Amino acid sequence: MRQMSFKEFESKAPLFVVGALDDSEEREFVEARQLFGDKAEDLLADCQQLAAVFALTLRPYPVRPETKAQLFSLIRATLHDQ
Repeated sequence: MRQMSFKEFESKAPLFVVGALDDSEEREFVEARQLFGDKAEDLLADCQQLAAVFALTLRPYPVRPETKAQLFSLIRATLHDQ
C-alpha cells in the first residue's frame, strides 16, 4: 500500500471524521494517522471540534405527522405487550 502524504491526510481528515471514507481509504488513513502521530491527532481533534460545532448550527428537520404517529403507535404497542 502506498504512503499517504500529510497534505492528502489533511484533505481526508474531515471525511474521516464524518465517516465518508470507504473501507480501503479508511485503512490507508488509519495507517497514515499512526505514521503522522501527534500532528495527525491534533488535526483530527480540530476536525472533530468543527464537526461538532457545525452539527449544533443545523436546524432540526421537521418531523412529518405520519412518522410521529407511527412512532407513538409502536411505543404504545411495545408498552402494552410488557
